[in-house]
Amino acid sequence: MGSDYHLHMNSAFFERFGVVLILFGSSYICLGLLGVVPLELTGVSISNIRIPAGIAIVGCLIAAFSTKNR
Repeated sequence: MGSDYHLHMNSAFFERFGVVLILFGSSYICLGLLGVVPLELTGVSISNIRIPAGIAIVGCLIAAFSTKNR
């Protein structure tokens, strides 16, 4: 269990964290389009469409960069 094990576990954590962000952002947008949760085009709250979309994009980047060694 050297430093390679630590890097692999850290990478797996960030990969899962990225997937969670993707699922959260995508789910919120889908629910907003269905009218279940509020989804706005203006404002600076979580209900603005840019915020959950940005969360999903950041999740994609985190998951992609954390899997670069595999």
